[in-house]
Amino acid sequence: MREVRFHREVYEGTCVDSAIGTLATFGTFEQSEDETHWIVQVTAKTPARELRLARELGNFALGYQLSKD
Repeated sequence: MREVRFHREVYEGTCVDSAIGTLATFGTFEQSEDETHWIVQVTAKTPARELRLARELGNFALGYQLSKD
């Protein structure tokens, strides 16, 4: 399992949700939050796939955020 953290001052929660929705068929995502971050636990079939999926999640979330600005 990999953890990806998205700072709330940079990312809107809807952008993280959209990124998860886009990639949902490729792995499992568990969401939580703390005072400063949206937190996503990424699980996939292999460690290599988890790493790639976590990186892609960050890319998609950033892309959605930039399209809002």
